[in-house]
Amino acid sequence: MPTRCTIQGSHGELVVDRETGGIISRTPWGDEQTAYSEIARFDPDTLTGEGLDILECGYFEASGAYVPPDADFLAHVASLSSHGEEA
Repeated sequence: MPTRCTIQGSHGELVVDRETGGIISRTPWGDEQTAYSEIARFDPDTLTGEGLDILECGYFEASGAYVPPDADFLAHVASLSSHGEEA
């Protein structure tokens, strides 16, 4: 598995080191110049795929607070997968 992964959200894209959770680059979309600036690093245990949605990933904010993966989003993806569909 590659050591880097790409995480996308509605405000931009991040390239992350899969082993450490460290952010390698941030690419904001549109006028979102501070997109995801509150994220200090991602939880490596949640970086299990490629082309991830930010809602699938847990991360630590600069304040130290942990933000877990979005449970509703994960349940929705699981229900689609069980029906042979993609999110």
